[in-house]
Amino acid sequence: MEEKKKFGIVGMVFAVVILVGVGILILWTSRPANVNIADNAVQITGAYGAIIYFSDIQSIVLLEESMREIGPGRRRNGTNVGDTLRGRFDAGLLFVRNAEEGPTIRIDRHGDSPVFISLDESGDTRGLYMDLLGAANFIAPAEPGA
Repeated sequence: MEEKKKFGIVGMVFAVVILVGVGILILWTSRPANVNIADNAVQITGAYGAIIYFSDIQSIVLLEESMREIGPGRRRNGTNVGDTLRGRFDAGLLFVRNAEEGPTIRIDRHGDSPVFISLDESGDTRGLYMDLLGAANFIAPAEPGA
């Protein structure tokens, strides 16, 4: 009887440790990624973060489509929770807070997969796009028909 009680306590402690660990993991991955522009790079902080050096950027394009319309493909290493897509997907490296609405920023890199960024609000995504163009010394492509 005493031995069964010990196994019960050990099992209970093990279950609590697992539940706490899973809870911490969920909280860590659900925190929004922040995009910071430095002198020579774009730094995306948080789970599955990245540093993209301006020298590695081939082009920066603002796509009017949402990430769902673009098609993220299969998740390889990352999270796909609600409208948030973060990490490596078939389409590239995703930092998308709102996958259901556009626009979406696409950063093509020399010799590496593209990076997609979409913030909660479309105006914030457009503002980040203009900031990225300025910081990376790129010129925005002309509007079609302009």
